[in-house]
Formats: sequence, C-alpha cells, structure tokens
Amino acid sequence: MSTEADLDVLVDGIYTAMAEPLRYDDFMACWDDFVQRCIDDGQTDTLGSRVQGSLDSHLSCAMEIMERLGRHRQDALTVQQVADSAPGMGVVVDAGGHILASNLQAATLTRGRLQLAELGLDDDVFKRVGRWLRAQEGNFLFSTCQLDDGQNGCLLVARVELPIRSGDNAGFAARRCFLLSLVDLRLGEEATTALADVFALSEAEAEVAVLLSNGASPAQIAERRGASINTVRTQIKRLLKKTRANGIPDMVRILCGFAATHSHLQRQSRRALGATPLRREKTITLPDGRALGYVDQGAEQGRPVLFVHGMLFGPYWTDHALEVCARQGWRIIAPFRAGFGSTDAFDPPRSGVGLVDAVVQDLVWLLAHLHIDSAVVVGHAAGSVFAHRLAARHPLLADGLLMVSHAPYWHDRLLAELPMRQRLVARTSRFAPGMLPFLTRSGVALIDSGREDRFIDALHRDNPEDMRALRRPDVWNAVVEGLRQSVRQGPQAFCLDCPVLLHDWSGDAEQIDAPVHILHGLEDRVVTPSTIEPYLARNRRAEVSWVDGAGQFLLYSHWPRVLDVLRLMSAAG
Repeated sequence: MSTEADLDVLVDGIYTAMAEPLRYDDFMACWDDFVQRCIDDGQTDTLGSRVQGSLDSHLSCAMEIMERLGRHRQDALTVQQVADSAPGMGVVVDAGGHILASNLQAATLTRGRLQLAELGLDDDVFKRVGRWLRAQEGNFLFSTCQLDDGQNGCLLVARVELPIRSGDNAGFAARRCFLLSLVDLRLGEEATTALADVFALSEAEAEVAVLLSNGASPAQIAERRGASINTVRTQIKRLLKKTRANGIPDMVRILCGFAATHSHLQRQSRRALGATPLRREKTITLPDGRALGYVDQGAEQGRPVLFVHGMLFGPYWTDHALEVCARQGWRIIAPFRAGFGSTDAFDPPRSGVGLVDAVVQDLVWLLAHLHIDSAVVVGHAAGSVFAHRLAARHPLLADGLLMVSHAPYWHDRLLAELPMRQRLVARTSRFAPGMLPFLTRSGVALIDSGREDRFIDALHRDNPEDMRALRRPDVWNAVVEGLRQSVRQGPQAFCLDCPVLLHDWSGDAEQIDAPVHILHGLEDRVVTPSTIEPYLARNRRAEVSWVDGAGQFLLYSHWPRVLDVLRLMSAAG
C-alpha cells in the first residue's frame, strides 16, 4: 500500500523535475511505481483524490514557478547536440575512441557500450578510422560500409572543435572531438539532381552513379535499366572522367562523400522542417477569428487529400514521400489542429466530444476556404478519431477514409497492452487527471532543453522497428519536427487529447458511407492489432492492410504503402 513516505518521494520528484528537465525520466519512473502500487492495492478509485489532497498544492506551486520562468530553449552547444547534428546515425568520440554521446538513431548501437571498438564496425573500416583518429590528417574521412539492412552506406568522420559546455555551470572550453555518422545512400530526387548539377551528368549517368553507389554491378545496372552492358560500361567511363576518379571504388567513395555532405547540408539548412517547394506553410482566418495554420504538401494542383495529424506527430510527411506525391499528383492538405503548431486554441477550451466536433468544424471550414468539395481523408494515429468523425458527420466531404496506425476504438482492458510510457500517461489521464498537466509540462521542458531524443526514446525504445526507422534522417526529421510542433503552444492541446483517446468512437462507423481502409503495422507496440480487430468487428465494411516490419512510424518508414492505398481509394471513387 502506498504510504506517506511514497508521497514525500513524489513531492521531492516534482520539484526536482521542475528544476532539472533532464530528471524528467526519473520522476516518471517514480510516478509509475506509485500508480502501479495503487492499482495493485485496488486504490484506483481514490488515486485522483489522493493526488488532489496531498500533491495539489505542490503541483500548483511547481507549475507556477515553471510558468514564471517561461520556456527556455537550450542555446549552448553540448556534446549531445554535436551528435544530434549528424546527418544519420551519429556518435561522438574522443581521440582515444571513447564514446562521448550518440543520437537516437545510433541508440541500438551504443546502448551500454563505451568504446568505438565495441560498435561492431567492419574490421577494415574500424582500422581505417582508428588510424585517422590518431593521425588527424584533414577535417573529414569518408569510408564506404554496409548498413544493417544490406544497403551500402558511407561512414563520415568529421573533426569537431567547438565551444563545449564544460559542466553544469556556465563555463565553456574548446574541446576536440570527432563525429562519426553512418549515412544511408538511398538518394532522393533532390540529391540526385544536385549530383547531376555538380558533376555535369546526364540523367542516365546520374542514375548509373546512384546505382553504383548502392552496390549494383554493371551487369545488374544494365538489367535494371534495360540497357546493354556495353552502354553501361561507356556511361561508367564517362562518370570516371567527370568525377576525376581513379576507378570505380574511388568513384564510389566520391559519391559517398557527396551523399554525406549533401545530407548534412540539407539537415543543417532545415533543422526544422520549413517551407520548401514541396512543403508550403499557410494560414487562414476562421469565421470565429482564430488563425488556422496548415501545410500544403506535394503537388499544388493535385488530387486533394485531407490529412489529420495525431497527438505527437505533426502534419509533416517525409521529403522522399513528398517528391513522389508531387510526381504522382497528390496534394496533401495538412492542418494543425486547435492548439497545435500555428493554429489558435479554442477559447474557452473544448474537451471530449465538444473538442472533436469543434476540430471537425475547423476542417470543414478549411475545405470550404480552399473550394474543395470533397477529398480522401487520412487520419494518422490519434488523428484518426477526428478524421473518422468528419467522415461520419459530413459524408459528402469524404471520398474515402484511410486511418494509419490507429482505429477509433477503446476499451479500458487495452491499458495493460500499452508500452510503459503510454500506459502511464493513459492511467494518469483516467485515474489522476490532476497530475496530467504537470507531467506534460515537464515533458515540454525536456523537449525545450534540446533533448527530444530522450523523450522519443522513452516512448519507443521497446519497439525495434520504430528505433530502426529513426536511424533514417528523413524519418527522424519528420518525427522530431512533429513533436516540436505538438508542444509549440505548450502542453494544453496534448492534455485535452488524452481523454479523447480513452473514449470509444467506433459507433460513428454506421454513419460513414465512404470506403474505410486501415493501414497498420504488425510490429506496432503502441496500437496493437488487438485494438484494430474490435473496430473491424463493428465496421464490417472496413478493410485492413497489415504491413509486415512496420511499427508506429509506418507513415514515415513505409509511405509507399500509404500512397498505394490512396491510389486504390481514388480509383474506386
């Protein structure tokens, strides 16, 4: 049974998390232990009142202090931020090969490991890196290697000598360290175009160059391109001349260096996913006077798709997905829901059914403003609740309904299936809602401190497929920027969303006339297949496609499957 001593520990944790955002995970673990003991002792009915009676004054005090201090974003450079600047999996080491920091994409490589020698690099690559670290000749080292999925990649090693925070105080010192980044060479259209511009390559030569860098042999290239082997050999000779390479291995190293540099520059120039020709940030004024921000993505005059984002995933699709959307003529209209990103919150705030219906009205107004009579509606994760409601209440607007990584069904028995962090937030929302604002505000402070990786890792560390997907820079950028936009106005929108997800909305299915399709990853540990199946039992007209090897990040990691379903729904309409 929980005791007064347990409450004292919680009080101490509240003020510690308030003062030290990096202790957020410690507090969450402490709170999780307390909640679990209350559940084991059958005290869930009194958990909320205990929080209100014993902790309410401390929570109010801590929240007031945080609000007075305001949201502080970390500007000082740390070793961790050096790792986070990597274009792919990033590890920072010193000259002796000691690991100083790693980004989230490298988490599966570095967890518990202290030395570069423990990362399992190919022997030849490891020896070459070791020699370079000792000699320190030049500022960069490029070396081809192989990724864990069998694709060729490039190991980029860069010398970093920047002001590094020397401790918890304000002091700084110049410290030399080395950033190792493993870069995926599956180049998108933008990078391939840049490659052709830099080396004056024809379209065919650029395609051959990319295939070579991905490990294809001349014979494989000839077969893939439907060309003769002599034609391919002639193109390779031209590539060698234009790149001034001393053979195919040297040219591949040059291409790897180009890919790594291009990826790094793109990441640095778009630390936050902003406006590009494929991603256009816009704002309209709603009839009630609020501003509604939305992202117009893909083809400007393409077939419209209304995309409704989830709680911690913003409206952004990956760059590679948008390149294909633009070519295939898809226009992804992705508004921020009220309180997220650049869309004003409701005043006064809405909750529950009132919140869902008010957001749906915002979506209706947006389509009317854009003179769009109907569109395929896509709900992502928690956004499926709002997309589902729109299709039910305004059937003429929905040509089809696609729900990705979620279905609007809930029963409290599903609580036990959630991963630890999601389960804790759901239990808090259900049994002790008075604690939820502090939990979310402390999480925002952790994100503001520049440690999005810590926040994301706590949510997804138990899902290998999601952790693997996060190694890809395009996936990482979309996930992190979505997280930042989710908390841009603070934690209020997230707090209001939590109870919405713990409500069963599947009864609306009877009112939906449009085709309904669910796209779901078989490795999704957040929303398991056991959540999808009860919805299918209530809506027998709905179809589902299970995606092997996909988790919660299906939209980002398996976006071609999303476009496949959109094509089918569009053809059926």
